[in-house]
Amino acid sequence: MNDFKINYDKLQRLPMIKFHYLLYLIILLFIILIYIACQINIERKITCYGMVENELIKIEINEKLSDKIKNGQKLIFSNRKMNYKVVNFGNYQIIDNNIIEEIKLEVDKYVYENEVSEVTIIYDRQKIIEYILELFK
Repeated sequence: MNDFKINYDKLQRLPMIKFHYLLYLIILLFIILIYIACQINIERKITCYGMVENELIKIEINEKLSDKIKNGQKLIFSNRKMNYKVVNFGNYQIIDNNIIEEIKLEVDKYVYENEVSEVTIIYDRQKIIEYILELFK
């Protein structure tokens, strides 16, 4: 009987787990994540190869992605970031049931004639929270 009383007294003095602190921590982490999502931007990129002809960068890209290029803002050519404007859409080719389109871009910085380099076109820049909300639509 004495063993029972000793164990019962230890059980009474045992500290309780305070779940409200855990709840506060979860709410605080959630608020911090929302704040970070409202501050950080994400952007989508298209990468292809381009060649300079007559001070215009000529690229060949899938026809489905050509609409993204119209509304794009920046491109990276030879590790230099520059603005661009679409001059014209050229020839079409059909390769493996995909339509490949030739596009000529005018850039605001000087590029060397016949230079070939990787072109990264940056488009659709938005906040992370906007992207997440767009997924739920």
